[in-house]
Order: sequence, then structure tokens, then C-alpha cells
Amino acid sequence: MVIRGMDMILKEFMSPPQKYGEVSFFWWHGDKITKEKLHWILEQLKEKGIAGLQLNYCHSDKGGQQYGLTMDSDPRPFSDEWWELLGWLLEECKKYDMSISLSDYTLGAPGQGSYMDAVLDKHPEFIGQKLEWKDGAVHIVKVPFSANPMAKGIGKAVADEFYGAFERHFPGECGKHINYFFSDELNFNIRGNLWSDDFKEEFLKRKGYDITEKWEALFRDTGEETPKIRLDYYDVIVQLSEEEYFRPVYEWHESRGMTFGCDHGGRGQDVTEFGDYFRTMKWNQGPGNDQPHLASNIIKSKVSSSIAHLYQRPRVWLEGFYSSGWQTSGADVADAVFRNFGLGHNLLSLHGLYYSTHGSMWEWAPPCNHYHMPYWSQMGTLLECTRRLSYVLSQGVHRCDAAVIYPVAAVEADEEQGKQAVAAAFEMGRTLYRGGIDFDFIDFESVERAGTKNGKLCVAGEEYRYLVLPDMANVRFGMLQALAEFAEGGGQVLILGRLPEGSDHAGRKDEELNRLCSILEKEGKRFLQTQEALEYIKRQGNPDFSAENADVFFHHRIIEGRDLYYLYGIKKGTVCRFRTEGIPVFMNPWSGERRRAEFCDYNTEDGFTIMKLPFTEKEPVILAFEADAEETLRLPVYRDGKADVLDISGEWESEILPTMDNRFGDYRLPAAEEFIGPEAREAGFHIEEETERESKDKTSWSSEWLTYGEYYWVSYGNTEKEEAFIQMETPSEYFIPGVVSLKYGVRGDAGYQGSYHGLKGKLSDAFITLGEKRLLKAGSDSIYEGTGTCYVFMIFYAKEDMTTDMETGEMRPDGVWVNHVRISGDKVRLKAGNNFVLLKYPGSGRTYFVLLKEHAFIQRQPLVTKWYQNTDLVPFDPHPDWAGKTGWYCITAPAGTRGIRLVTVGETKLFAGKEEVLKKDGIYWLARPLERAAKIRFQICQERGYYGCNAVLEPIKFVLGKGKMQLPLHWEKEGLKFYSGGIRLSRTFELHKGRKIRLQIHESGCAVQVSVNGRKTHSLVAEPYECDLTEYITEGENKIELIYYNTMHNHMLTIPTNYNFEHSPDWRAEE
Repeated sequence: MVIRGMDMILKEFMSPPQKYGEVSFFWWHGDKITKEKLHWILEQLKEKGIAGLQLNYCHSDKGGQQYGLTMDSDPRPFSDEWWELLGWLLEECKKYDMSISLSDYTLGAPGQGSYMDAVLDKHPEFIGQKLEWKDGAVHIVKVPFSANPMAKGIGKAVADEFYGAFERHFPGECGKHINYFFSDELNFNIRGNLWSDDFKEEFLKRKGYDITEKWEALFRDTGEETPKIRLDYYDVIVQLSEEEYFRPVYEWHESRGMTFGCDHGGRGQDVTEFGDYFRTMKWNQGPGNDQPHLASNIIKSKVSSSIAHLYQRPRVWLEGFYSSGWQTSGADVADAVFRNFGLGHNLLSLHGLYYSTHGSMWEWAPPCNHYHMPYWSQMGTLLECTRRLSYVLSQGVHRCDAAVIYPVAAVEADEEQGKQAVAAAFEMGRTLYRGGIDFDFIDFESVERAGTKNGKLCVAGEEYRYLVLPDMANVRFGMLQALAEFAEGGGQVLILGRLPEGSDHAGRKDEELNRLCSILEKEGKRFLQTQEALEYIKRQGNPDFSAENADVFFHHRIIEGRDLYYLYGIKKGTVCRFRTEGIPVFMNPWSGERRRAEFCDYNTEDGFTIMKLPFTEKEPVILAFEADAEETLRLPVYRDGKADVLDISGEWESEILPTMDNRFGDYRLPAAEEFIGPEAREAGFHIEEETERESKDKTSWSSEWLTYGEYYWVSYGNTEKEEAFIQMETPSEYFIPGVVSLKYGVRGDAGYQGSYHGLKGKLSDAFITLGEKRLLKAGSDSIYEGTGTCYVFMIFYAKEDMTTDMETGEMRPDGVWVNHVRISGDKVRLKAGNNFVLLKYPGSGRTYFVLLKEHAFIQRQPLVTKWYQNTDLVPFDPHPDWAGKTGWYCITAPAGTRGIRLVTVGETKLFAGKEEVLKKDGIYWLARPLERAAKIRFQICQERGYYGCNAVLEPIKFVLGKGKMQLPLHWEKEGLKFYSGGIRLSRTFELHKGRKIRLQIHESGCAVQVSVNGRKTHSLVAEPYECDLTEYITEGENKIELIYYNTMHNHMLTIPTNYNFEHSPDWRAEE
């Protein structure tokens, strides 16, 4: 590990090396991958602090030996066309100072039809073997579709087959513009009692006895020696796995100066994953984990960062934050990153960079955190901030007070008791960190190789004052010896729960083990509860860091003997105490500036510095304690003086700035050279009984999405009323309407997607849903359940007597009545006029029922059901008495509206106030543009089968100019409920130069770009959404311009995703 000098770090902090930027997970799905679009995407990503693009593929729900095979993509991975395209992209990325790579997600496990299968085909000896207990004896069995990590040469073979392919196709690039690889959810499809042909020999060589004579103990307790046998056996498994798989893959990357990172299935919470998670994952230059939603799980991150700390790995990989939803804002991302960096991460990968969203209907555990978001133009500010944080938190060594034993041995020797030890260790970690005491998890090998100095356990630059032994009934003997020596040398060993009863020395009832336990009993401290241990540590005083409010994320590093602290979550005015002395210098990650601590009061005493910090809890704080800080004196000094807060409430000149560029069809199909701006996608609706008169009775109005309407009615149960249902010609009070769209199907449910984690560009034709919906496959499928007999009532209209074909979904009705007569077979005779159909289903589910005149229609429109504008379809006529009547509609038009584009069925008139608006070239042009948002009403003469909002076939579009809007901004009131994009707001203020002026924005929407007198001054993408305008103000009139950007939430409201939440997930729920 390279330790960079503090002086160099301070100089490079303003503009760190590019490699510390974000590595985007780039999902190559949704549409055909083309050079044209890739180049366009690179243009969107440039100058945003992105260091690398990691190609990712998602999986289907079928085939393979895991969740499913890799989903189809064009070009197919590893085809000649794919390698040619990748080579072109590599050359293009060089121009943008970006690297590229490929994740092994969906590819790396046996049985997935990729490189591991190729390795096994060439080396059948690598196929996994394991021991099984059957009929009172141990048997060696081969496990199909598995790989044995202990097999001689397997790591080198995998490195050559997968990583080596990139080196062969692009000689000299590995370590340059292919400078990392990332292993995601590695799975050998085998774990537990592994075996190999040479295991007996290797075990004898390493442990001195024949395991086959004692292997019964692996399956049942054979006596006092059982813990030793099990610990010896699993130790050899892990040693061989390290030697043959994990270390060779690590060394392949290390020899080329590359970073190898990971996020594996157990994320450190499964301590015996790969035999020993800690020991095997140390063979990564960037051990890591994911954090779903907006989480900051202490255990996952602390395992990853502890491995890096104890084995001096330079990076700790953070994969964040899949499935947080389309409403995720820049502030949400910033908050989650800042928390996780406090837990030790220093390499950021945002999970979502989508090649395509295919008409808003492709996603993988969304959102896309990059160019699809309206606020993307402002994200460079945040990504530059995280690049500086990544850089500075990758330097030096970590320092904390406590270490908790990672209790692998307890699980290896006794799985059930081991679960208790794991629970104790993890609860101890959470208790310590939440209580203001930073800690590492520590493996037995690090304890054994550590030394004791001044009562501290010293290893890899760490100096632990407290070692916690977490309720472990079984341990590694060498580690217990080291703990006893540490305790006798003045170190503090805290015993949580029991002392060990067994080890790999002699098993249980071992005098030597008991002697060591006696030392720990005498010299250590015993606790039953984690809170008791925390309180004991606090009573000892002088922690490395303490704050009045303990709910703080913090991280301490030592760089060339100087102290650097990272803090997040500090409430303004909090008094903090640091175990260091020197001149405190604030290193601002947002700007790269350094400022001496004249900005707050501080004093030093007895080796500690006490400071009252002026920052808000949403500001990341880096404090470097320097011997001198002459260079910082030239920088502006922040003083917490009083400022005039600009009153921004009231009316501003407004202008819509659309961001959804649909040239490639990302947001709507077919693709078009247009930006999608504000649209009305729902309307208030009312049927007027008297022609040409609009109802004044507001209670008679309903609201619905455009293209949606009532097509059928459902009754659950009520079988005793079947005879009455058969005779119905209008739905009775026992029926509830089914509101669907023949264009888009079921509201909020696109149906089966053939994959996981959201939409995959498919739209179900089944529009009848019976029962309660339950989501499956992480939001990519659903079932309807929980009901008994269901009746469905429909009305069809035939222009003349005719015979039609009945077509249904896979779930067919048990009974079909047409015009009160039960029918059999698929031929349905209709009479001219209305025809009444009753369907009886035995239970819940999803299906469809239509009547067809012919079978000639082919749906050629993308992402609509096959029923939309289907000329073979016998029309539904759910409200026969509405035909010919006037339907009134009401929408809100945004400020600046000049024209309105309506696509309807039926004679249409539009009114602004009481004036009818004339239509020209498909647009209703207003006589006077709307200065402010206003209600617009229109009427449609209801044509048979096109009633209510399904008479409007497309979103209502607006031709816009400048207008006026109010701050605070209320998007829905401004007619922008379904608009995702930007709004430019301008206003002139009379201000006095020399006064301190601050801007505070409380209702931001997501991100705000600030300009003063035509000069861009700030990009506010995270809380607290405020800035100092003092230096930009002139005497007299000053033009302030604010560009508000929101998220994709508004646009996605009418898209049937299951990943668009009203509020972002609460990270505390997943800690």
C-alpha cells in the first residue's frame, strides 16, 4: 500500500487523480448497443467526475443454476461484434479519461453458460466434490454445475479465461484504461464440507493426521476432540481455497497495477461464505459490499473496511444504491454516500447507469442515477465532492479504539452456537458505533500477528485499546494465546458472554485452553450485554473521538503521523473532542478549499482538541490537524457571522427547460427528435346530461388517467346471487368497476417481465385482475390471490348480428353467459346493439376476455397492448347511455401556455375561460398566453366505446413560453404533476453591496443551479440547499436566476414500475 505524504495530499485535494472518481455500473440492455448512442452517452457523462464504466448484464428468471441466465443483449457478450464494439468504446473512453471493465454478475457461476463453464469443460478435475453423511458413513460425492476453489490451478485458469481474454484482445491496456475488475455475488455452487482428490494428502501435510479416520466428527459430535477436527478441516479448506483460487486472481490484478473489487452474496454477514469470508476476501484490492435502497448497514460496511484496514488494501468498494426508486434525489444519494464513507468506504459505484430505458419500460433495480435523471447536469458537483472524499479517505491508515473478533471459528466448530456468537459480534459492533466508539472486525490471523505496545494491540497501523471476544464457545488456539498475552501486557479484553470451551489445540476439556481462559477471566472484563460493554469503555475516558450527540458517522485516519477526521451527521453547535493536537484545518470536499479553524472556537488540552462545530448535520466535514497551516491563510476564512437571508418567496418569471431527450426513445416510443416537456396525463371528467352545458356540481366530477376507463365490473363471492347476475344489463351494487386502458393495460402492473428487479420492456395483454396483487421477483412479476368465486360483467356493442370468436387468457372462465344465456365453445353469437356478458371464474388471477370479428390485426405500435386500436375487436360499450352525450374535462395548464395539443376520439372543443379556442395545424392556440397556471376545460362528444378519459388517446402537450410561478414551488398546482425536468426562475432584487447575503432554499424539488447577474455561482444538489451570495452581489439591482430540477418521479407516475415511491426509503430501517 502506497502511503502518500500529507503535503502532497493537501495539494492534490482540490483536483485529485481521476481514478478516485465514480465507477458507474453500466447496464447494456434495453435496446441494441450502437456506437452512435454510446458516443452520445459519453458526451452526457463527460466532466462529471466519472472514472470508469463497468459493463453489467442482468439475468432472466429462467435457465442456469442461479436466478436465471443472462438476458439477451445485442450484440451478444463475447461475440466478435461485441469485442469490436468494446475495443471502439475503449478508445473513445480514453478521450474522456475513463476506464472500462466488465462485471462477472450473471456470468461467473458454473451453469450460467459463460467463462466458468468454459473452464470446467477444459478442466473437469475442477468440478466440486463434497462429503455427505449417509447410512452412518461419510461419502465423497461430485456436485454437478459446481467449481472447487481448492482445485490445483483453478484460480490461474479462471484469470486466464475471463480476465486474460481482455488482455489478449487489448494488449497493454490492463492496468491502464482497463484498470479494475469487479466480482459480483461470486458463487461456486458448492459450500460446506468440500473435498478434493488431494485433500487427504494436503491435510496430513498441514495438520499431521489422517482426516479420513476422524471425518465422522464433521457430521456429529464424536467427543471432546470434535471442535479440533472441525477447525482443522475447515482451516485446510480455506488455506487451499486461498492458495488455489483467491490469491492467484488477486495477484493477476496486483501484477498489473489493477484494482479487483467485490460484492458477494453474504456481504460479510455470512461469516463462513467461501469457508472464511474475512480470510478469502482479503485477496481483493477493493473489498466491498452493496448497500440497497439508501442504506448504510454498519456490519456489511465494517466487514469490508476492516479487511482493507488490516490487510492494507487501498480501496473499499461501495455499490450503491439499487432499488432506491425513481424518486431518488441528489440529496438522497449524497446523504447515503456520506454515511457509508463514514463507515470506511472510499470507492463509489452508483448502481444505475442504463444504456436505455426503452420508452421508460426498462429498468434494473432502479433508478438510473445518471443522465436519465433531470438533475444530471448538476451531479458533477456531487461526484467531484465524492472524488475528493474517496481520495483523502484512501490515504494513510485507519485508527480506532476497539476491535471485535470476527467469529468464524465459533461457526465452524458448532454451527448452532456459532449463530449466537455471530449475533453477539454484530450487535456489539452496532452498539459501539452507534454509541460513538469506532471499531474494526478483526480476524484470528491479524490478532496472532499483532504486537502489544502501551496496552494497545498494534497491527497494520491500527492501535486497538479494546478487544471484544463475542460469546465464542470455540476459537483458534493461537488467537486465544495472543489475547491472553495482550491482556497480561495491559491490554483490555472484553468478554461478551461465555469464555471458549474448545479450540483447534485439543478440542474441549483442554488444560492449556483452560489456562488461557483463566488469564482472560482474571485480566479481562466480562459482560452479558453489549450496552454494558459500551458503558465500560466510555467510563475509561479519552476515546479517539466523541461528540455530544452520538448519532454521528465518523472515520479517523493517520497520514504521515498527522490526524485526519471525517465526520457526518454532526448537528450545528455540537461540541466535539478529538484525541490529537495541531491546527485544525477544514478541507471542504465541495470546493476543494482548505480553511483554518478560525471559523469556530477550539482549544487544546492534554493531547486533545475540543471544538464547537458550526456545520449542519447534512454537511460532510473533513478536519486535518496540521503542524502549521500557512498555505491556508490565503484562503477566505469562514466566520459564522450574521447574514441577510434573501426572501425568495413570491412570484418569479418562469421558463420550462425540458431534460428528457427522446432522440433514442428512452422515454417514449417511437423515438423522436424532441424533449418531453410538461404534459397533462389525467383529467377531471364529467358527463353532462344536457348538451353543451358544463356541470357546476363538483361532486359529479371524477379524475382519471388519460386512456383509462371502466371496461368491466367485478363481484367477489355472492354466488347465491348468480341468477340475478345472469339477468343483469347494468352492473348491480355488488360489482366494482375495473378501470384499465386498452392501450397500456392494467394501471401500475405491466405483467410478467421474464426477469427480476422491475420492467423489461414487456406489456401484458391480460387486463382483467381478480384478487389482491402480490409482487414477485423483486417487482418484475405479480400474482393476484385471496378470493373465491369471481363474477365479471361486460357489455359489448355490435353494429349488426354477427358470430364472433371468444378469446381468453390462460385463466378461462368456468361459465360464460351472453345475453342471459349460458354458452359453450368459443363461438359467440351477438345481436345488433348491446350484448351483455357475465363470466364466472373459480378464483383469483389475471386474464383477459375479448370478442373478435376476425384474426387479421397485427399490433405494430410499440409498448401497447394488442387490443389498442385493434380493428378485429368487438367494441366494449361499458356505458351505453353515454353515447352521444357531452363529456366535460378539466386540466391544469402550466404558466406560459400558448397552445395545447389534444388527440381525441369524438368532436372536441376547448375553452379558455368562457372563450372557445380555435384549432390550427393540430394545436389549439390561445388568444393570450397564460401568464400563470390555469384551469383549461374541453368537451368531447362521447363516441360509443370511448367514454371518459379513454377518449383521450395521448398525453396532452403544451406549447410553452415564459410565464410566472410562485415560490415555494408546488409542481402539481403549477400543472407539472407529470413533468420531470427543469424550470428556470428569474427575479430582480434590490440589494446593497457589503452586506452578507445568504440564499436558503427549503423546497428544492431536488437540485438547484444558482446564477447571479448572469454568472453561475452555485450548484446545490444536497442539503442544506443554501449558499453565500455576498461576493457576487452588486449595489442596486441584482438578477437572481434559479433553475430547479426534480427527479424522474413525476414522469414515472404513469409508468407501471414498482420502483417509484412517494418517499425515499428510510435508511435506518436497514442499518
